[in-house]
Amino acid sequence: MRELVWVDTLEELQNVVEQHKTAPMIALDAEMDSYYCYHTKLCLVQMTVGKTDYLIDSLALESLEALNILTENPNIVKVFHAGENDVPYFRRHGVEFKNIFDTHIAAKILELESKSLGGLVDIYFEINLPKDQSRADWRIRPLPPEQVEYARQDTLYLCELAEILQKELEEADSVQEAHQYFKSLEGLELREKSFDPDGWAKIKGARELSGLQRSILHELYSWREEVAEKEDLAVFRIAHNSALLSLSRKRFQQPDQLIGWAKNDYFRQDAPRLIELMNKGRERGQIPFPDLRKKKNNDWSAEDEKLFNVLRQWRNEESERRGVDPSRVLSNRQLKKVARKRPSSSESLASVEGLEAWKVEEFGAKLVELVGQG
Repeated sequence: MRELVWVDTLEELQNVVEQHKTAPMIALDAEMDSYYCYHTKLCLVQMTVGKTDYLIDSLALESLEALNILTENPNIVKVFHAGENDVPYFRRHGVEFKNIFDTHIAAKILELESKSLGGLVDIYFEINLPKDQSRADWRIRPLPPEQVEYARQDTLYLCELAEILQKELEEADSVQEAHQYFKSLEGLELREKSFDPDGWAKIKGARELSGLQRSILHELYSWREEVAEKEDLAVFRIAHNSALLSLSRKRFQQPDQLIGWAKNDYFRQDAPRLIELMNKGRERGQIPFPDLRKKKNNDWSAEDEKLFNVLRQWRNEESERRGVDPSRVLSNRQLKKVARKRPSSSESLASVEGLEAWKVEEFGAKLVELVGQG
């Protein structure tokens, strides 16, 4: 008989940790509020140990550091599915990790038919996980029963699944490779949200606008970001892209005109400011459509491209020799970073962002050699 325990005080959390500090394996997951908020917060932590499922209310707790007794213990396996999405949020709350097993990474290495948690649970246990709460609001308290069940099932099968996949990794002689990937999860940092002022150009339909309308859209796009950050709301909750496009085509000169047209509350509330911004866009005049590719690669030279092609050819040959997907040797993104930095030693190669230590050890000498030849 399984037990479900809600944890929302430090004393309760400490008791849970004390109870399981000798457990061989625990499963972890997390739910965030990114679908609702601008500044994403960790709202709920799910943890399964043996026959007990814990829902830990991270909104009610000032700290999660008590979990470190479990998470930093190298004798306890911490099981995640796609831990790269969760580990950075745990670390922001002072939780560090040793000895992670990631079922998503394992599935990729094993080249399984499905890599999703739902797909894997279906394959190995013939159980269909609920999918209807993926955009649920995890800030709600108390959580509705359907969200509780959804959250609980995110960790319910992970430990058993990890044991199965571990055996399959052993049979495929891929344990070392998998565990090197797992280890790379331990130090993941949370990427800070950054605003691209030219992001308006990525909106579907922006290319159909005139140069003057693009200038107006540029202003509206920046306004939405400013309001979303101030209100701590996801940007689409301030205004959908389609609403920004529609407004950029209008010739309103007075707030009353905008208010009479708008169905969007933020448009109506901020009508005077929006008219100012629309006028600012008109006064600036037509603007060209930015070359997003050029902007993204403004430090990418012809020499970089030539070296990248050399590295990619070697990578493809190496992956074919090993009989694995090329990304399991080095991804194109990693190759581009190496080509751009041109490391002259294993030490400088190790400083390339996003390059796992085991890949430096495994392929470092060859990469440095190829860079030197280039």
